[in-house]
Amino acid sequence: MILFIAIMPGVIFSIFSGQLFWLTSSFLAVCSILPYLISSKKRLFSLTNAIIIFSLIYLVIISLGAGWIYLLILLSVLSLIAGFLDNMDEELHGYTTWLTIGTVYGGEKLAHYHLNLEQWIFMILLTLLGIGCAIFFYSDKIISKSFDSKIASTKKFIFNFRYLFPVVISVLVCHYFNIREPQWMLWSSLSVVYPNFESVLLKMKHRLLGVSIGVSCGLLIGMLLPSSEIVTYICFVMIMLSFGMFEDYAPCFLTRCFFIVLYAGNDSPEIALTRLSNVIIGGIIGIVCTFLLSKIDQVSHSRG
Repeated sequence: MILFIAIMPGVIFSIFSGQLFWLTSSFLAVCSILPYLISSKKRLFSLTNAIIIFSLIYLVIISLGAGWIYLLILLSVLSLIAGFLDNMDEELHGYTTWLTIGTVYGGEKLAHYHLNLEQWIFMILLTLLGIGCAIFFYSDKIISKSFDSKIASTKKFIFNFRYLFPVVISVLVCHYFNIREPQWMLWSSLSVVYPNFESVLLKMKHRLLGVSIGVSCGLLIGMLLPSSEIVTYICFVMIMLSFGMFEDYAPCFLTRCFFIVLYAGNDSPEIALTRLSNVIIGGIIGIVCTFLLSKIDQVSHSRG
C-alpha cells in the first residue's frame, strides 16, 4: 500500500499531462523509500535519499554526454563505495542497492528526455511529494523479505571489490555490443553477487525462473490485450508494486518481468528477448566474477 501511495503523484501528473516520462518520478520515489520500509522511524531519511539519487543521476547524464569512459569511471567509483559499505555493515545493503538502481535506471531514462531546469525541479518535487504522501498516510511498520535488503557481511578485504568487476565488465559488454536496455544487464550482474556461492546460484535460479515464465506469459497475454494508455499505466503501477507484492523474491521478479513485457506494447517481442538475454548474460557475468573473487580469497588465505 505504501508503494502505491508513493507512486500516485507521478502517475496522476503523467496521465493529465499525457507525458510518460513523468512516471520516472514515481520510480525514483520507490527507490528512495524502499530501503526504509522496515522502520517507520527512518522513513524521513528517504527524502534525503531522493536528493542524493537525483544528484548522482545528474552526474550520470553528464558522464554520458562526455563519453562512455567517463560513465565507466563514475560507476566504478560508486561500485567501490557500495562494496566497502556492504562489506562493513550488512544493514547498508538495502540502501546501496536502491541507490544504485535509482541512479543507473533513472540516469539512463532521463538522459533521453533532455529536461530543462523547470522540468528537473518539478521532477524532484513530484518525487518528494510521493515520498511525503507515503510517509504521512502510511506509518505502519513493514517487514518484507522481497526487498532483499540484507547481504552477508564477510569482512574480507577482497569482497570490497565485489561490485567493481561486474560493473566494469557489464559496461564494456554493453558499449561494444550496443546492448539495448543496458541497465538490465548491469543490475543482473550485480544482483547475484554474494560472498556465499550457494546464495549466488539460488538467486540466479530464481531470476532465471522468473524471467522465463514472466516474459513468456507476458508475450501470450500481450497478444490478447489492446494497445492503450490504460494498459500502459496499469502495467507501470504493477511493475512498481511488484517490488513489495510478495514475501519472496522469485514471484516478485516474475511479476515484474511479466508486466515489463506488457508495458512494452508493440515492442513486447523485442523487449522480452532483451530482458531474457540481459538477465542471463548479466547473471553469468556476476557468477563468474564472484567465483573468481572467491578463488582469489582462497589462494590468499592458503599462502597466508
